[in-house]
Amino acid sequence: MKRMDQDEDAAARATRVQIFGREYELQSQESAQYAHEVASCVDRKMVEIASERNLADPARVAIMAAMAIADELVSRKQERVRASDRAEAALGRLERRTDGTDPD
Repeated sequence: MKRMDQDEDAAARATRVQIFGREYELQSQESAQYAHEVASCVDRKMVEIASERNLADPARVAIMAAMAIADELVSRKQERVRASDRAEAALGRLERRTDGTDPD
């Protein structure tokens, strides 16, 4: 959820969420349901990492969770770019075939 400036706070909603056993108040223009969904994702990742690696330090768990979530985000973004490139190449081949400029 993005941080907002003071000017945007007027339209923001405060939502209380629980992450890794602690309660936080989030300010967002998104719905409370969305805030809870995002917080739940972070909480699940932190619990998963703490359990898998037997970690108790919340700061370390938070950093590792942030890295894991960012890795997933970057990987998906890169895959979308590759898929878009493949689609554009296929469209180019199709256009060349339909306009008669493709020798195949």
